Amino acid sequence: ATLRTRRTGTRVGGPKQGAEVVLDEVAVLKQSSEVLTFREVEIERLNGNAALVNRLEKKLRKAGAEGHDGRPKLLRALDLPAPPPLKPPARRDSAGAHFAYILARQLETLLSRDPGVRLGGDSDDVHQMRVAARRMRSILREARPLLKQEWEKPLRDRLRWLGRQLGAARDLDVQIAHFKSQADSIKREDRAAFGRFVDYLQGARTKVQRQLVRQLRRRSAAVIWRSQ
Repeated sequence: ATLRTRRTGTRVGGPKQGAEVVLDEVAVLKQSSEVLTFREVEIERLNGNAALVNRLEKKLRKAGAEGHDGRPKLLRALDLPAPPPLKPPARRDSAGAHFAYILARQLETLLSRDPGVRLGGDSDDVHQMRVAARRMRSILREARPLLKQEWEKPLRDRLRWLGRQLGAARDLDVQIAHFKSQADSIKREDRAAFGRFVDYLQGARTKVQRQLVRQLRRRSAAVIWRSQ
């Protein structure tokens, strides 16, 4: 889906007790034409004043605002239901139930970061997806006595493969962020060379991004084929 969002907002309250009220006007586009529009208003508490937020919510509801169903903008645009929240198992539940819940939480994070990784917009998506894959491997390793090896080992191998694919992109993201943070301390006569070096790193990151997306598509296609 292609979304266009116009955001306006205002800050309410003083420096010690403030909140930000933001209105998003969202248009769902198809070939430059609007096929659906909706609006979302959000109150963000800036410094812990719950009373102010409650007052603002009452005023917005009085003005016509209704409760949100919790779906992200993309799911609203595609008219898809929000996935049900994960329910933690009770203490008395089996070890298998606790294992499944912990693994599912990391899988949820991994899948939620997948679109951002493929689009290459936010470097934190690569970082969080890689962390989730690493944690899933750790969970599988610790729970090995509970699991069948013919199921657990191939999954750990795939997660290790995913971590390697993300690792090259993550390393470059860290380097680029580090050197950009040093830009103000570079001597004037060295800035041209420094700029070329950063451009080189960004070019390398672009190549790694193309390779990463290609590998993810190839592996996804293989998984779909096997499942069929």
